[in-house]
Amino acid sequence: MAPRFLKLQVHTGLSIKNFRRRACLAALRAQAMNMATFAATVGVSRQAVSQVLNGHWRSKRIELALAALTGYPVAVLFPPDEAAA
Repeated sequence: MAPRFLKLQVHTGLSIKNFRRRACLAALRAQAMNMATFAATVGVSRQAVSQVLNGHWRSKRIELALAALTGYPVAVLFPPDEAAA
């Protein structure tokens, strides 16, 4: 999947944070969910999901759940070299 992301990133000019946010929000909409219901499903707060989506926090549980939701590998959505602010 990484090559597909790289093509998408080059084509759209999206940063990894913007790509991650758009992909996750689109997947949530496709499942007729919002961040609050997703957060409740994962067992965390809506704010925690938002912090992870925006790259401010790292949470293995949330990252795995978002990767499963979108179908992208965790390493594509949350690159290891991306430092949490």
